[in-house]
Amino acid sequence: MYHDVGLLHPFPSKVYTEGQLAHASSFWGYLGEGRSVLAARHRLLTPGIVIVFGKWLYSKLIRFLLRKVADLHLVPSDYLIPYLQQQM
Repeated sequence: MYHDVGLLHPFPSKVYTEGQLAHASSFWGYLGEGRSVLAARHRLLTPGIVIVFGKWLYSKLIRFLLRKVADLHLVPSDYLIPYLQQQM
């Protein structure tokens, strides 16, 4: 699913509120959400942010490819529909 592979948030297992998805819908918000999770884990922020940036680029590529080849997008939860409509 889209959320599980990180298309909507850099760390999908750390999403606890819908506001986190709204914040991560922009480039800077995506990086900010990644930074907040990394800071909570007490990891080095600089290498982590580079990895989150790479994940953002990867998710952009996946979205581009999905727009080209997928006719139907199945969504597991109703609350994800607005976020996927915005991104797809």
